[in-house]
Amino acid sequence: MKTKMTMFLASVFLITGCSKIKDAAEVTFSSQLSTNISVVVGGTKSAVTTSEAKSLPFSESKVLYLKDNTEIEPYLKKIREIELKSILVDIYGLTEGQVVTNLALDVEGEGTIATINMEVTPYMAAYPPTIDQEKLVQAGKSLAKNQKITLVVHGDANGPLSFNINMMFPVDVIAGALD
Repeated sequence: MKTKMTMFLASVFLITGCSKIKDAAEVTFSSQLSTNISVVVGGTKSAVTTSEAKSLPFSESKVLYLKDNTEIEPYLKKIREIELKSILVDIYGLTEGQVVTNLALDVEGEGTIATINMEVTPYMAAYPPTIDQEKLVQAGKSLAKNQKITLVVHGDANGPLSFNINMMFPVDVIAGALD
């Protein structure tokens, strides 16, 4: 009976110890995910002055894959958590008179994670978004689980035009080294 009890306790300690060792062998590192979305509003690019402006809606989507990041790719099967820290947005390709009057970034299934609350014009490149931190956290969880998220950029412009949106997502990744 003592032998069976000893074997039982030893197996419990061994199993518990293995999970603690696995937890202790986590790798945490920072990286940056990035993508570029080309947007065409109204079919053609043309300089439209603000006085001639009429609001035209646009929506473009793109899938952001973890496998496309060379720092994260070796850990794909070992990822436990991804924390999206922020979103950095550069917008370029607009010409004189072209204005994006509102812009939002959604993650499919999570909702709007960021908006730009200013008119986008050719005079700036970097735009500080207003970020919904709760939805950003949810997007990080979805990214860790599915290893991809679908980004949807939508808004309105003052007329037919085209531009590019470059988005960078600083991330912290937690992966199991022994998984």
